[in-house]
Amino acid sequence: MKTACRKEIMKEYLRDESKQTGISDRILFPETEEDIMRIFKAYPDTPITLQGARTGVTAGCVPNGGIAVNMERMNRILDLTYNEDGGTVTVQPGVLLQSLRRHIAPLGLFFPPDPTETTASLGGMASCNSSGARSFRYGAVRGHILALDIVLVGGTKLHLVRGRKHAEGNQFQFVTTCGRLLKGTLPSIRMPEAKKHTAGYCLRPDMDLIDLFIGSEGTLGVLTSIKLKLIPQKQYTWGGVLFLPDEASALKLVRMLRGEMGNILCLRPEALEFFGADTLTLLRQAQREKTVLTQMEQIREDACCAVYAEYASDNRALMEQAFEQTCQAMEAAGADPYRTWAAINHYHMINSY
Repeated sequence: MKTACRKEIMKEYLRDESKQTGISDRILFPETEEDIMRIFKAYPDTPITLQGARTGVTAGCVPNGGIAVNMERMNRILDLTYNEDGGTVTVQPGVLLQSLRRHIAPLGLFFPPDPTETTASLGGMASCNSSGARSFRYGAVRGHILALDIVLVGGTKLHLVRGRKHAEGNQFQFVTTCGRLLKGTLPSIRMPEAKKHTAGYCLRPDMDLIDLFIGSEGTLGVLTSIKLKLIPQKQYTWGGVLFLPDEASALKLVRMLRGEMGNILCLRPEALEFFGADTLTLLRQAQREKTVLTQMEQIREDACCAVYAEYASDNRALMEQAFEQTCQAMEAAGADPYRTWAAINHYHMINSY
């Protein structure tokens, strides 16, 4: 286990993408589960801030005193099994999403959750129940986690497997790997019925107790290994940014792409994401300053907002039909289908129309 003491190293690990800067007595870099246990036993009364890849924008891993524990050196893929129907992979929390994708892509495998930043760590994604544009089709990370190893305050450990341990109403209990009994009562808080939300702990009567730790932001323990469900990778992945004149048009378009307007779609979208007027204003400014999107057609001033839609299939003819239906939906919503940006197969080729 390493410790950061030099001032220049400390400064880097006292902030994340929120641009907030914190304070910490020291920063520790565990390399094994045993290191995590030793940290909790050595600092029983010290505030501990857990850090993943520090890609968050809410300052969740910025320490406010005490010590910081950064998980980036726990970055091994521990196990991988697969067949033509998909597979599973077990990772340490410091494995980055982009590293996992590179590892499983040659095997024809796919991990659906798609947060904003591919340099996010899998531990961070599980800790905040990360979602993203593909949550429309696949939900958030919670639905793709099969098992967890968790080190609790005091240095004890839990091993949880989905489907094996449930609350009884609002009552729960765990037995740690060393035989310690933990029990309590879940608060009676109604969870929002939405695929994509940030609402604190997952709390439901009779819930699968693995879900209590997913999205808990490290407040209940440290995730030391995560078993994930993988699915087969589709041959084609096409996406389009669809520019619209107003929000009413965007809402109508999204409802049509969701199949809520009596229309029949040949493919269900993998992803749907909305970009408001303020976002387009920022992108226009960045284009003029030549900092982003420099190879793309300029975003016209009369575009009020945009919708990103993505499709995936092994059938190219279905993909072409899905894009034709999307263009028809744009026309029905009062938008111009020729004003889109299209990306083909994971953005290997970008076209403007």
